[in-house]
Amino acid sequence: MVNQMAVKNISNDTMVLIASDQHLGARKSKSEEFKAFLDQVIYKLDNEMLKKLKAFLLLGDFFDIVMDTYKDISTDFKEIYNRLDVLLENGIHVIITLGNHEISIRKPLEKRFKRRKNKMVRKFQRKKLRNKFLKRENMCQYIVLRKNENEQLEMITYDSKNHIDKTRFVKAEILGNIPHEGPLKGRYKCLFTHGFQFEPEKFSFFALIWCFLLRMPGFIKELFDILWNGIIKTPERPAIEQIDKAEFNRRIKENKKMLNKKQKISYFLFKRFILKELVKEAERRAAIKDNSEFNKVIEESYIDDFLELGITHVVYGHSHTKQEDVVIKGVPVFNTGGWQQVSEPAFIEIHSNGDIRVKSYTQKEEISNIEA
Repeated sequence: MVNQMAVKNISNDTMVLIASDQHLGARKSKSEEFKAFLDQVIYKLDNEMLKKLKAFLLLGDFFDIVMDTYKDISTDFKEIYNRLDVLLENGIHVIITLGNHEISIRKPLEKRFKRRKNKMVRKFQRKKLRNKFLKRENMCQYIVLRKNENEQLEMITYDSKNHIDKTRFVKAEILGNIPHEGPLKGRYKCLFTHGFQFEPEKFSFFALIWCFLLRMPGFIKELFDILWNGIIKTPERPAIEQIDKAEFNRRIKENKKMLNKKQKISYFLFKRFILKELVKEAERRAAIKDNSEFNKVIEESYIDDFLELGITHVVYGHSHTKQEDVVIKGVPVFNTGGWQQVSEPAFIEIHSNGDIRVKSYTQKEEISNIEA
């Protein structure tokens, strides 16, 4: 039986659930906790406790293709994928905004996002991951939740910021009629995205690293996963001093034949020029954990465009640090937190009246598996 205290963690008034940064395939991912969270959602749906739930949004870095292979990610997390399909079968829209650990975000992203998205889906399908939620039309770069001219709440997905409010959208769904209460009484237009768009320019260096690793074979990804998630992002251990260089070199030598010419060049450049800088940048990157650097970019480079589009709320992930009660030029800005490299996972609820709530996932006990 599902733990009742844990079930109360999700409000029965929830219309949209949002989570991000599960990083399936990477070390320190709380995939079991996320599976238990999905069990709670399904339990409440089965018991008619979430009658208002219309959509489940995953704001990027759901997969971690930088740290793991398409093959392993396709097979290792089938129980989670099946649960997402159960949500779809219950009439819940499951939408993913892709993140920097899923596709290359090197410029010009706005022009190439759709092509990169389609390429990612094809690669998963070749590895026999063909769940219902993994469809091109269920993936995008931006989601807008808004009131339309008929006073209905609708959700529209876009592959480019340049397409918002224009005809080039991926998918449009009517979620329901607007209740006469709460923030939805006035203007309401909430924008969702992963959040790599708000990276400070000084951290654009990481886009190059992720791009390299997306193309690398599995053993390179595994070594980097140990370096990044097992050492650099583990503060209680020294960083570069803990790397077993002999082991790194042995693995490279053993697997050298697996590298094609382009991969050999990429790895040489990575090892020769990027690795040392990566450690330095990781130390600086710790300073942005409170989201202040991201919010600064939103204020300086994005908020005016958002205001021009009539955006009233912004929700993003990426930093793994939850956030609420931050207002930028009159626009409340929220962060979903994450499900990897965090002490306590987090998620966001949007209630039927438009209220947005950031919550910690506090389940501590084992719960029974729900067949999915």
